[in-house]
Amino acid sequence: MTAEAHAKVNIGLRVGRKRPDGFHDIDTYMARISLADELDISIRASDAFSCRISGNEGYIRKGEEDLMEKGARMFSAAAGIPFSLDIAIRKHIPVQGGLGGGSSDAATVLLALERHFQSGLDLIRLGAEVSSDVPFFVSGYPFAHVMGRGEVVEPSIGPDGFPVTLAMPGRKVPTPGAFSLLDAIGRDSRPLPPLGRGIPSKADYPNDFELLEDNKCPFKAIDRCFASLSGSGSVWYVISDEGIEKLLDFPEYCVIYKTGFV
Repeated sequence: MTAEAHAKVNIGLRVGRKRPDGFHDIDTYMARISLADELDISIRASDAFSCRISGNEGYIRKGEEDLMEKGARMFSAAAGIPFSLDIAIRKHIPVQGGLGGGSSDAATVLLALERHFQSGLDLIRLGAEVSSDVPFFVSGYPFAHVMGRGEVVEPSIGPDGFPVTLAMPGRKVPTPGAFSLLDAIGRDSRPLPPLGRGIPSKADYPNDFELLEDNKCPFKAIDRCFASLSGSGSVWYVISDEGIEKLLDFPEYCVIYKTGFV
């Protein structure tokens, strides 16, 4: 089967203090966008679990387990079903950009396995053990209020119908390192207000990772727009009807994607 794994952006992101389990409580709205990886997934009966992935060689370090394989392995163990899995991925979502590509890929595999086996597993609970963004992606919601460490996912309305433009610098941002830097900075703990259908207000939906020194907004200030870092970065996005040529301020942000909400 062939499936799309869509990226997400965060509309506002409050990060709480580090918890005893090593994770952070978050308060954010996640929104699915049309930019997507493409996955070809083949599932076969087998006496033991196995997973072979092609197309991820450029971003998975040697000896590192891909989240797609991790999720599939956990699904097999939880369902008590061995199988052989082949995945070919065509990667379009930037890696380490804050767009949730790896988690979306894993969620897409979990959803494919559930459709195939009809196991009845709680994929949100299982997905939370794979990564904090997987519960949102398996929920199927286009917009959601996400809390806890990512396992609390509530459907929401959002600014559907507006164009979204992504800008990415040459650098990548490993998520664990960004959280460590943020832990040393004082920040506001007020919860985010309910999300509406119009373009959000930056004052109401800040991203705490923008407090980090390296995260400078690449977009010029204009009327009727919302510019934000997505996740822990490094991708910035803007919701605006303006042309991107009028918005981009820093020439080093040279990789640009024009997309929208789905």
